[in-house]
Amino acid sequence: HSGGLIPRGHNEYFDRGTQMNINLYDHARGTQTGFVRYDDGYVSTSLSLRSAHLAGQSILSGYSTYYIYVIATAPNMFNVNDVLGVYSPHPYEQEVSALGGIPYSQIYGWYRVNFG
Repeated sequence: HSGGLIPRGHNEYFDRGTQMNINLYDHARGTQTGFVRYDDGYVSTSLSLRSAHLAGQSILSGYSTYYIYVIATAPNMFNVNDVLGVYSPHPYEQEVSALGGIPYSQIYGWYRVNFG
């Protein structure tokens, strides 16, 4: 992988040979604790800046600064609500999932978010 935002399952695959789970429903559902699965083959993004900010506040609350990236669409990106329809577990997130990750070349801007 040439760098960028990689799915959590990427390291498990290359370090331990664990198969990456590319089931979109499993990805969208996450784990019972609400976090990403260890074998996840997707990177989560959102169509909504507000949803991205809320996710950042939740997941990255221990950090004083984080970034929300502006990403160009690509054929490996799937709108979770469009694909899963009524089975989308969190439709309010307006998630678009990137299979295999997002290369740096696909990131064309960002917002820096500071706390305190």
